[in-house]
Amino acid sequence: MKIAVLPLLFLSIPGPDSLAETTRPFFSMGGYEVVLVEGDVERQPQLSHKTHELDDERSSPTEDPSPRTGFHLELKKFRTQSSIGAGSALSKLNPMSPTGFWKGNRQMREDETFYRDHFSYHDLLVPFLKTRQMRYLYGNFDRKHGPALVNSDYEFAGISDREYGFCWGFSTVNQYFAYLAFFEPNATPPVGYLANGREKNEKWFRHYESIINDILSGRPRIIPGFTSFSEFSAVPEIEFYLKLKTTEAWALRAISTGSIGTFFSSTDELDEAGIDRLIRSLRARLQRGELPKILFTAADSRKQFGGSLDVHSVIANGVRLNPDGTGRIELWDINFYFSDLVRSPKFLEIRFNASTGKRELHYPLWHEVKETPEATARSSLLGQVRISPEENAEMGRIVRGLKRFCGDPTTRRYCL
Repeated sequence: MKIAVLPLLFLSIPGPDSLAETTRPFFSMGGYEVVLVEGDVERQPQLSHKTHELDDERSSPTEDPSPRTGFHLELKKFRTQSSIGAGSALSKLNPMSPTGFWKGNRQMREDETFYRDHFSYHDLLVPFLKTRQMRYLYGNFDRKHGPALVNSDYEFAGISDREYGFCWGFSTVNQYFAYLAFFEPNATPPVGYLANGREKNEKWFRHYESIINDILSGRPRIIPGFTSFSEFSAVPEIEFYLKLKTTEAWALRAISTGSIGTFFSSTDELDEAGIDRLIRSLRARLQRGELPKILFTAADSRKQFGGSLDVHSVIANGVRLNPDGTGRIELWDINFYFSDLVRSPKFLEIRFNASTGKRELHYPLWHEVKETPEATARSSLLGQVRISPEENAEMGRIVRGLKRFCGDPTTRRYCL
């Protein structure tokens, strides 16, 4: 994922809005006009980006869980990622917007205060959080708990380009669903599918649309008629809407004041004290049952305006240290399906550099053969690795929602 620089957002370029003749209007989603298109999305390797987007595992997932339906959905008007970011930036200037500089900042402060003052290792909610966290630790990955979509070019065909990638949005959506979605396969939705099986009626979709919106606002919801996140997100209408919400989640976080600090210091390598602080913070959060989002950048990323746009967002799900201080930070990398993570676990490596006498953080996936051995050794070296700036506020929102849900006699059983 690359963070878009705020001054560049207003230079958005309109994308193509012409579609094939085999399309017809569909009901709107998230306020956008949607069309149904004959034929499956072509599952092709994603395009290479400018740096550190390798043409192997990352671009060719081993197993795409999305079903072949013979049709897919597209936006009537293609949206460039820069235009999505520009819209988010403009909404923050609106004082009455829920994400504006007044309401949005006030809500974030309230959520951060709740997290800091009302959540600790001894909180009664920690055992429940740990049961949810357990699903996403290495050795416990089960594809049913993961989404049927990833951060790839073909997933966004007909929606947007991926000039920067939507990894920050994906990690956010996945984190919220990991804690706040409660699947109830035996419950009956208020409206059933249409008989032809090609699409669901609009009333059915509106019911699940409201559930998704609530979950991504920090409110736990019961999802009737489905057994798991994988099954739920594989329904074409749900999958498409989750992609739209992912673009919004990306824009809300990547285009923010919190991202500015990340951008300008992104290629600065962590020193020993910085590595220790990161490990302590991750361990504290993991001990409370959290799945913290982290951001990192290649130290040798192409620099622009004093920083780098090559910032990747993932979920940290474990820390393993050796006695000498080296080790691994285990990851749920949003660029991979669960089957890929089971086959090939992803991690940041804490290495000792004998020439400098200091530790370094590397992402082995970003190893590339360069013109010299020294450059090759640095190809996977990371600059800043930090917990996402919105993490305290969002965990506060999640914890507050779960306390209400788990304290309600009508829904308490879902937390036991």
